Amino acid sequence: MEQLEEMCVDVNLDEGLATEILVRLPARSVLRYRAICKDWLRITACQSFLRAHARRRPLEVLFYTRRTVVQQQELDGAAGPRWPGRRWDAARQRWRFPRSPMIQEVEDRFFAISKDHRSNDSGYVELDALSITAHRPASGQRLARYPSNCVLLASLDGLLLLRSSKSVFHCQHLVCNPLTRQWSDLPPLIRDAGVNAQQRESGFYFHEPSGEYRLLCHVTFYQPRPESWGYYVFSAGADKPRRLNTEATPMWNTVVTTLRSHPSLMKPAFYDNLMAPAVLHGHLHWMQHIEAGFTGQIVAFDTVTEMFRRMAPPPMTHNDPEHSHLLVADGSLMASELGQLFVDLWVLQGYDGGAASGRWERHVRVEVPCHTDNRLLIATGGDGGDVILGTPGGVVVYNVRSGTVRQVMDIDASRSDTVVSPSRVVFRESIVRHRFFEARPHPGLRYFSFCS
Repeated sequence: MEQLEEMCVDVNLDEGLATEILVRLPARSVLRYRAICKDWLRITACQSFLRAHARRRPLEVLFYTRRTVVQQQELDGAAGPRWPGRRWDAARQRWRFPRSPMIQEVEDRFFAISKDHRSNDSGYVELDALSITAHRPASGQRLARYPSNCVLLASLDGLLLLRSSKSVFHCQHLVCNPLTRQWSDLPPLIRDAGVNAQQRESGFYFHEPSGEYRLLCHVTFYQPRPESWGYYVFSAGADKPRRLNTEATPMWNTVVTTLRSHPSLMKPAFYDNLMAPAVLHGHLHWMQHIEAGFTGQIVAFDTVTEMFRRMAPPPMTHNDPEHSHLLVADGSLMASELGQLFVDLWVLQGYDGGAASGRWERHVRVEVPCHTDNRLLIATGGDGGDVILGTPGGVVVYNVRSGTVRQVMDIDASRSDTVVSPSRVVFRESIVRHRFFEARPHPGLRYFSFCS
């Protein structure tokens, strides 16, 4: 530190040159170097510098690493004739019993959604960020480690949105910046005594007219009867949530999907992609949403008028939430559909945010890493026309402009003590200051630790 201080005094860098150097450094380096001298502190404390620095930071894919802790002697002594056909699933940290094909597929599908953001009571989750920038080698950093009752919901502008649940009817939403290690909680849902309410998160977005970060939730009140439902907006820094003046569809009156192995059988959709909407022209877009009802259409939410509308979907082979996503790349709304060893990308040509604008066309077919449990975990737009596609087998990046494909990460599924999987979240570090951290500070979640 003394050497850097002497260098700053002796060299006497021009302020413009110092700014150009500092804006290219990683966020943690900027936080350290601002302590060298007052000039650098003044430069790095300017909001225009912080915004320019955030725009330069590379996009990163967040990965979960789960480490299992089941003892081998428990496995050795647990097998036997009492439950014939029972086997231990190391990846899922539980016993597997014989199931009918239909029940097995429903069970696997539900677990695939829940395992994306939580660990078992017998393990823990480490959250890693992997840079996918083309002009530099893929490099990762560990962001945090947290317990099983904490769920990562979304990331936006360097912020992480987390949910801590005590029960299905009682949860807490928190926003944190892993670089500055600041915490703030979203206002809780105000309920009368004896009222049970279930919240279904449906998008975390920045509301440009007000400058607020908002969480959109579908809320169902179960008790006292009769049931009621509606949409609420939870704004960071606000004192209480606000109910939207728009009609809401009840959860039980929504789309159903067919089992791929048994097309004649139906089951409810799980809506595992609600927290990963495609944001374009001031709208949030979902491939499947509660407000689609039984129509199978795309749903768009206008963040200014706060109204929902339906749009025609692309003519895909199947409209399965586990195999199709919406994303924005190179300024266009796109849709992805997972096949056996590939992902088909569709683009909505001529779309400008209007209700009847645009025409769906298939753009390209991209090969993706294969895995025995092949699901499309992440499909999102990156920088410079990149499309990020992730499955349990790895992550590839397709560039819309050049038509090239590069593999960023190949996941080894052979280890039974460690499970690595991409999340549905991408992250871009930022040290921009936000007023809501001071307006509504929070000490942070218990047992949640940041990694430097």
